[in-house]
Amino acid sequence: QIIPLPSGWSLFSSYISPEVAAIDTVLLDLVDGITIVKDYLGRAYLPEYNFSAIDSLDNLQGYQIKMTQMDTLHISGEYVVPEENPNSLSSGWSIMGYLRLDSVLMDVLLADLVSQDYITIVKDYEGNAYLPEYNFSAIGYAKPGFGYQIKTTQQCILEY
Repeated sequence: QIIPLPSGWSLFSSYISPEVAAIDTVLLDLVDGITIVKDYLGRAYLPEYNFSAIDSLDNLQGYQIKMTQMDTLHISGEYVVPEENPNSLSSGWSIMGYLRLDSVLMDVLLADLVSQDYITIVKDYEGNAYLPEYNFSAIGYAKPGFGYQIKTTQQCILEY
């Protein structure tokens, strides 16, 4: 999988399970341009200080990353089949990964969870929002390689 990473803050995820999933190994080729990587719990990977509180890449999660320059993340490994990997979303804020190979409208992807009033808001890294209560989506499509901040009213399962 090839994931473009813009300069500054963004969110990424991967549908590839690498042979070695340690976050410092997955991001090894980018360390010179990485300022920080964070998971939804705030655990950080700081290559400048050789510090990582993030153990391994979790394909069901997305990650915040701050880059000093635009770069591209290349991940090789085994495809994580979305239909075989339901995503357990915790109550409150988290960052969800996106496992499909193709883009899909965010409201279509989350329709089952929205119908049960589980989703409050979803945001992409640019701050565009999907607000189901108002039937409003500035996000449009969920895209491979991207992560999405999501706020849920309770723990729920996203079935791809």
